[in-house]
Amino acid sequence: MENKSYNPFCVAGFVLAVSFPVLFLLGPMVLVVPAVGLTLSIIGVAKFKPESEKGQGLGIAGIAISAVGLAIACAFLLVVAEIAMHWGPKGR
Repeated sequence: MENKSYNPFCVAGFVLAVSFPVLFLLGPMVLVVPAVGLTLSIIGVAKFKPESEKGQGLGIAGIAISAVGLAIACAFLLVVAEIAMHWGPKGR
């Protein structure tokens, strides 16, 4: 049995994807974390070498989770922007 190492891009993308719910509370990071996780996961899956690496499943899961997280973050920001636009005095 040969020693295969994990693809670092797949692992990093998956970690960012999974940590998004915790980092969602940080505010400005709301779009950055899933976008970076998605990018790293895509790079990891694209550069994956099955003969010498493992972790392609982590990259695929990172893509899926990050895409959902990015959609949730965008929807959240749109709702906050809509509320902010209609907040305040009605006499304008």
